[in-house]
Amino acid sequence: MQPLKRGGAAEVAEKVKELVRLAQEQGYLTYGDINDALPHSLISAEELDDIYVKLRNLEIEIVDQAEVDRVKQPEPEEEEDKTRLDILDDPVRMYLKQMGQVPLLSREQEVAISKRIEDAENEIKRIIYSFGFAGKEHIAVAEKLVSEPPKERFDRVIIDKKIDSRDTHLRALRKLINLVRALDRHVDEKYAAWQNTTVKTKRHRALAAFKKLDRKLQGTFVGFYCKQKVIEEMALVAENIHDKIQLSLRVINEWEPQRKSPQAQAIIQSEQRKIKALEEFVRLPYRDYLKAYDQLKLFTARAHQA
Repeated sequence: MQPLKRGGAAEVAEKVKELVRLAQEQGYLTYGDINDALPHSLISAEELDDIYVKLRNLEIEIVDQAEVDRVKQPEPEEEEDKTRLDILDDPVRMYLKQMGQVPLLSREQEVAISKRIEDAENEIKRIIYSFGFAGKEHIAVAEKLVSEPPKERFDRVIIDKKIDSRDTHLRALRKLINLVRALDRHVDEKYAAWQNTTVKTKRHRALAAFKKLDRKLQGTFVGFYCKQKVIEEMALVAENIHDKIQLSLRVINEWEPQRKSPQAQAIIQSEQRKIKALEEFVRLPYRDYLKAYDQLKLFTARAHQA
């Protein structure tokens, strides 16, 4: 089953709200009411079945048109039924109840929200792609998909609508794995050459060579067609690295006043080695990485707030 697009999902949510209100007004829904509000062109049969379940969980009676005459309208004194509906211990009920209370968005508002989310997600992706572990993470996802048996669900991590077929994409992934692994190794070498060069003019050339090859590597990531949730999982890796760097910096700061003691020197040097290893993993000096991570958090918050 193909997932609804963001705009389509919002339209379906609006239709369900209208159905809930209609049921509250007339005391029931007919199959015709539901089919008119949610035609097959808008949702799939499987999604329609899910909505039937959610409506019934709200204790909404769904009947044939011929049975309408015999359906009892709720009497004012039937407070017990209303109380059962108001006790929203079921998350599905709570969701539908809240949907019925939220003002409907205009089409322009939906488009504006979708655009803000898309822009923020693109920035998140750009930042994640710039981190040195992105190539290795893409390879790890692809290797799980092409392994026998697969160790990852294809539909969980790959955008189906972007590919011709699963078999074709799996063949493409096998080639991409080799390409990205080789490029990633070369970018590691270019980063090391830049870091190990002390002559200023040579250092500038080494940095330019590193960035050029790194851009080429980042250009291959789009061919994996990973879903946004994969990028979000890579953001958790970024968070873990951020936390480790901050921890090492705190330890160094705590021992700095005692730097002259052998114990303090040993601890500080150990933490500095940890930071250097993390810098090599992300292929960024730690200060640049912390700035980039702050930007990542900013755009993540924007995506959630949109």
